[in-house]
Amino acid sequence: MGKTVDKYLPDQIEPKWQKIWLDKKIYQPDLEAAKKPFYNLMMFPYPSAEGMHVGNMYAFTGSDIYGRYQRMKGNDILEPI
Repeated sequence: MGKTVDKYLPDQIEPKWQKIWLDKKIYQPDLEAAKKPFYNLMMFPYPSAEGMHVGNMYAFTGSDIYGRYQRMKGNDILEPI
């Protein structure tokens, strides 16, 4: 069995994965060379009060899940915002 982690320690976990994501350019699509481009527009930007609010979670969660699903299917995803 794998090691059980009692709590999330971002300073120990995040740097490793951020380096992998940057090295593999996972979140940097090249739309000119994309074999399967997929544009996932979450919503048009608009001014809405200051900072993030709970409405952002409802607006972005479904679109983010769908974009990640499309990436897993091999599409080159552009998710502006």
